[in-house]
Amino acid sequence: MKLTIPAIFKISLSFLILGIFLQLLKGAAISSLLLMHVGFSDIQSLYVEKVFAISFLVLGIFSVWRPSQLNLFSLSLLILFISLTSFFAGGKHFSELSVFAHFTRIVLPLAYLYYLRKQLAICVWLLRLGIAFTFATHGWEALQANPVFIDYLIGFFQLRIQEHTASYMLIMVGIVDIVVAFCIWKVSNLWAIYWVVFWGFLTASLRVYDAGLENFSEFLVRTPNFCAGLLLLAIVRVFFNKSEVKRNLKTS
Repeated sequence: MKLTIPAIFKISLSFLILGIFLQLLKGAAISSLLLMHVGFSDIQSLYVEKVFAISFLVLGIFSVWRPSQLNLFSLSLLILFISLTSFFAGGKHFSELSVFAHFTRIVLPLAYLYYLRKQLAICVWLLRLGIAFTFATHGWEALQANPVFIDYLIGFFQLRIQEHTASYMLIMVGIVDIVVAFCIWKVSNLWAIYWVVFWGFLTASLRVYDAGLENFSEFLVRTPNFCAGLLLLAIVRVFFNKSEVKRNLKTS
């Protein structure tokens, strides 16, 4: 199958939808929020979350199979809602930044919508916005020595580095992430986009490398982190001679 721009959008959305669905089935922030702040029982909270998960999957299937303005806009709103539940439920490191960390996921359906409407400038702007917010947020978390990131680093090197070494490495990672976010948003450097694809794929894959296939849903929900870069590269390649896209890629 030829990897066209619509194909990249559909694959990325399919992986994202499946990943979120699997997370919801296992129990996510929605049931925690209902249990702790609304007063639902354990059974009621899990039931509501599973109904929500199935509804989300059905909407996701229709959004990929028969994309429309209503489907894709609703999908983006539901992903935003899921991120907001993580924000309000808390319980994890830097959960207060979940909306910004998940920005590529939130904007991906909207970017696809504007691509289908042939409004390429808005599509590119949304992809750049999503990458910039996600990378800047992850960079900030790295600078703040997110313990989850430290664990991934130590696991990646199979305990050959100590925790303080991993902390210093995270500082460098954080600086690079923030610089890349700036380059994507303000400069639109092609090498920065290549880095987004590479680093986004690597960091998503670390979830599986660290915990095995049980953590596969964590990889799936992060596919927009590198697929957004792939989409930018594809749009540059296919539409490079169109002045609207060239101007959008060169200016903020």
